[in-house]
Amino acid sequence: MRTIQPAQPGDLDALLALENTCFVTDRLSRRSWQHLLVRPTAAVLVSRIDDVLAGALVLLFRRRSHIARIYSIAVSPQHRSKGIGQALVAAAEALAQTSGCRRIRLEVREDNAASNALFARMGYTAFGEASLYYEDGATAIRWQKALPHTE
Repeated sequence: MRTIQPAQPGDLDALLALENTCFVTDRLSRRSWQHLLVRPTAAVLVSRIDDVLAGALVLLFRRRSHIARIYSIAVSPQHRSKGIGQALVAAAEALAQTSGCRRIRLEVREDNAASNALFARMGYTAFGEASLYYEDGATAIRWQKALPHTE
């Protein structure tokens, strides 16, 4: 069974393992994960399949801003193409909306075809590029999506 829920401090080792499996550069450190797990302007969502951590998403908020930012998303290789990324993004959108955000933004490596296709399918619009964005000099595509807003 698949679940999505807020990460807990006990997820730290699994989050680090996922990070090291999914990324060669631009990895979050143990210290960064520890900080994100308790930071009031961050939400770490995890997806579990039968109690195994299969994916994670970091959503950031800024005080007095109506824009949330997906800072990181990772799905373990053995659990890709199962809708986990889409479910994590949908959960992040719902959380951002209930937190009063009207827009959500993120950056994706230009050469990450699967992630770029996911965000395009989910209604995100590419609105720019950031050259030399990643440690290895790769370019990022900047994506955004307007969230439905209720008063």
